[in-house]
Parts: sequence; structure tokens; C-alpha cells
Amino acid sequence: MIPIIDDLLLGLLVGLMSSILGLGGGIVMVPALVILFAFPQQAAVGTSLLAISFVSSFNVIRFQLKKLLEWKTALKVGFTGGILSFLAGNIASYLSQQLLLVFFITVLFYLIIQTIRAKNSIKTSIPVKTSEKYVLKAGALAGIISGLTGVGGGSILTPILIGQQNIKKKMVVPLSNAFMMITSIGASIGYAMHSPIVWEKWEVGALHIDTALLIFIGALPASAFGTYFQSKVSLKVRKIFLLFFLILILIKMLFRLGAELGVL
Repeated sequence: MIPIIDDLLLGLLVGLMSSILGLGGGIVMVPALVILFAFPQQAAVGTSLLAISFVSSFNVIRFQLKKLLEWKTALKVGFTGGILSFLAGNIASYLSQQLLLVFFITVLFYLIIQTIRAKNSIKTSIPVKTSEKYVLKAGALAGIISGLTGVGGGSILTPILIGQQNIKKKMVVPLSNAFMMITSIGASIGYAMHSPIVWEKWEVGALHIDTALLIFIGALPASAFGTYFQSKVSLKVRKIFLLFFLILILIKMLFRLGAELGVL
């Protein structure tokens, strides 16, 4: 079991990275749990998803109190994504560590490409109208990716929601959080089903409940600070730091994959 202070510090890092750089928590949590704390890939992914479910549920409550959630749309997009994330989490228990690492590395490549292509100024970003059918397909894909990699899926769905002209821009982040809540809970259930329950260690299947809770607790104050601070950092600077951080994680995970395959 990871010492409490390490869990809280990881939560602090996740909160800062998410709020300042816009980096999904799973991209930080999964490599940290695998590389720094020697979690098996399945346990790292499952625990990351459980922590994301806590964070996104907390955010959903806040957005609901502000009446910013359109539940009809959230449930429509989240239904298929939630089912597929559950199935992906269920199937992931039977997949090899190496294959799950390949899935995670593929998502990293995607995020790096998207970051390179991103504009440095929000004024140059023009939303492109997309169809509802396309959004639903993207939600389904994001659910599968979430279940296999431990990434919440918001990084895939949010840009697409922005392109929906019938969705108010202030509703995009609340909808994304509702989607992440549904898919991460679904995937967490899948990861909980195939390993023995060890209550004295707070382990249910591949989920380390104590670790996920402490990460969540550590992330809350960091997110509040980061949300205030991020407006003072230009998009260009954030893009540079985000790209550097993603490439660093990619290199670490490639070395990890090489070690798993016996190449390094």
C-alpha cells in the first residue's frame, strides 16, 4: 500500500496538471502508479478510473447546483459510453500488461498530435458544427478508450461538444464531466469484478479504493488553486509545458513497455 502522503501528493499533482494545463487526470495517474509505485497496469488503470469517478461526480454536483447540466444530452451521450467502458474494463482484466500499455501509449500519441495542432490563441479557434450522430459515436469510442487506458475520455469528447452548435458553450464542461462520471463508474465496476476482494487492504478487484480516495482528497485544493492560476498563464505557455509533459510521459511509458517485452 502506498503511504498516505504519497497518495495526497499524487492527488496534488493531478489537480494542478488538470486545472492549469487542462491535462486529464488519468494521463498523470496511470504512469505515476505504474512507474513510481509499481502498480500492475490493470490496477493503475482501474484505480485511476475510480479516482476520476470521484472527481467528476464532485464536479457534477457543483454544476447541478448551478443548473448548468443538461441531463437529457448527458445521459444520451453517456449511456453507450458507460456500457462500453464497463465492457472494456471487464475485458481488460484478461488482457496482458503489454497490450494495455500499447493502448495507453497510443492515446498519448494522439494527445501529443492534438496539442501540436492546437492554436496558441483561443480567438483563432472556430467551432465546426458536428452532427448528433457523430457525437454519440465519439462518446462510444471515448468510453472504450476510457475503460482500456484509465483516461477519463473528456479530452476526446470535449472538442467535439464544442463543435455542436446546439450546445451552449457554458454547458460543454458540465456535460464532459457528466460523461466522465458515467464512463469511469462503468469501467470501475468492470475492473472490480475479476480479482478477489481484500477488504483489509481496501482492494476490490483491481481497484485500490484507499489510493483513489486520497488522490481525490489531494486533488481538490490543488484544482481550486490551479483554476484561479490558469487564467494568468497564456495558452502558448500552457501548450509548451503540456507538450513537454506529454512527451516525458511517453518516453517513460515506452521504456516501461520495452522492459515488459524484455527489449530493454
